[in-house]
Amino acid sequence: MPSGFEPVALPLVDLLERAPSLPDTLALYARLDRPLAANEVVVIADPDDLDDWEDEPPLARAHGCAYLLSLPDLKAVVHDLERLHAHPTLAERVTALAYYLENDRFQRL
Repeated sequence: MPSGFEPVALPLVDLLERAPSLPDTLALYARLDRPLAANEVVVIADPDDLDDWEDEPPLARAHGCAYLLSLPDLKAVVHDLERLHAHPTLAERVTALAYYLENDRFQRL
């Protein structure tokens, strides 16, 4: 049964601001051929809404995006950063996410 969440393309910084209010069933799709950037357009969608033959939603494919990580993992990166630094900037959030993706662990300040 579809979740009812329509896939959305938006800049990464906007996603980082909205992430806490989004459902944990969603996933982040991004370009894998270059490093993440704050204004990079990413796609959020519910992977459970995909047909069996699809690897990513059509909107993600249209933007050249592939699966990057689940929204709960994204929230965990942001939460860990906020635990270390009370009010991280959006740039610090992007850096923490990039670090996590490159090193498979949380960044230590």
